[in-house]
Amino acid sequence: MRLQPESLDNAALYQLVIGTVAPRPIAWVSTRSATGVVNLAPYSYFTVASMQPLSLLFCPQRQPDGSAKDTLRNLDAVPEFVVHIPDQATLDAMNVCSWRFPPDVSELT
Repeated sequence: MRLQPESLDNAALYQLVIGTVAPRPIAWVSTRSATGVVNLAPYSYFTVASMQPLSLLFCPQRQPDGSAKDTLRNLDAVPEFVVHIPDQATLDAMNVCSWRFPPDVSELT
């Protein structure tokens, strides 16, 4: 489903977003590196930050050594992301995406 927030009134937008984000689901966030490699990573730290403007919040963590993980590096290079909500059929794939792959490996593949 593609959400067009400007096409909904505030009450409808609120109901749609709250119904989607509560109880707190896992956000499956996709980003793209500067070289075009797609990263797909699950985030349990995910919520609605604002309704006006519609803003979602997820919290990328750092590696134990303090370096940025792929999602954060990708957002620095290409400041766009897509939040997917996994379902039962994609649960195993989402879990695999939480493994540590090298930056040149696309979890989408």
